[in-house]
Amino acid sequence: MRTDLPGIPEIVPGSTPGERAANFAGLLAEHGTQQITLTTRETTQTLSARITDLPGELLTHTPCTLLCSAGEYSITHEQIRRIAVA
Repeated sequence: MRTDLPGIPEIVPGSTPGERAANFAGLLAEHGTQQITLTTRETTQTLSARITDLPGELLTHTPCTLLCSAGEYSITHEQIRRIAVA
């Protein structure tokens, strides 16, 4: 099993939640991610990563978990961190 993903760091860089969300969306686009699943305490929804305002969705649904072809990520206001590799 892979333990890393080329181009996607374990912890997404950025000094603000908005900057991290934008960086993460760009990294997922470069990785070719087509679809994401966001899970909060209340809901789970599947979204198109290419059509959706992904940074906005991440900020709206924080804290959440995001599952995609690149792995599983924990998203909080403090950080975006990979918790599993796909």
